[in-house]
Formats: sequence, structure tokens, C-alpha cells
Amino acid sequence: MWCYMCCSGVAAALTFLHGGSYEMVCDAITNILGNLSGVICDGAKASCAMKISSGIYSAFDATMLALHKDVLKSGDGIVGVDIEETIRNVGELAQSGMKGTDETILGIMTK
Repeated sequence: MWCYMCCSGVAAALTFLHGGSYEMVCDAITNILGNLSGVICDGAKASCAMKISSGIYSAFDATMLALHKDVLKSGDGIVGVDIEETIRNVGELAQSGMKGTDETILGIMTK
């Protein structure tokens, strides 16, 4: 799950560099977190690099949407009522929700 988190920073930076407001930067982060939060980390290898590549492309999409004031709304998956709640939701998903998934992935990888 964490292999794409850098992409939220990319979306924020791209939005800022394109002249986006603070609200638009938050919207870009919301868009990318809402889009990519289901990505599963399966270890640092070629598949991780591909996921980061997908995340970078998604960062461009999230930026363009935010600059046009198009943002995922609360209730769209894990998206909260504001950026802080969305980030907390991602943290909860990573900490609690992925516990069993991590164990399953490790079991598959160590066969």
C-alpha cells in the first residue's frame, strides 16, 4: 500500500506548480488517495516499480481534475469530509485493514 504514497506528494507539488490554490492541492491529494488506496504492496521489486509508475500517471490525473475543481466527494470509498479525515482513513486502512492482507501476501511470497 505504501509503494504509491509518494504519489500524493507528486500530485500536491504538480498542483502547486501549476498555480493551484491550497484547496486545489488538498483536492489533488484527496483524488489520488481515493483512487489508489486499494493498491497492495507485495515487496520492493519490479511490480513495486510498476505500481509507482501507475501512481505517477494517476498524480497527473489527480492534478488536472483538481485544477478544474473536480474532486472526489465524501462517501466515495475512503474519502472523508476533508483532507484530514481522508488521511486518517488511509491510516486506518493501512494499520487495521491490511493486517490480514499483509500476512497472506507474505505467505504467498515465501512459498
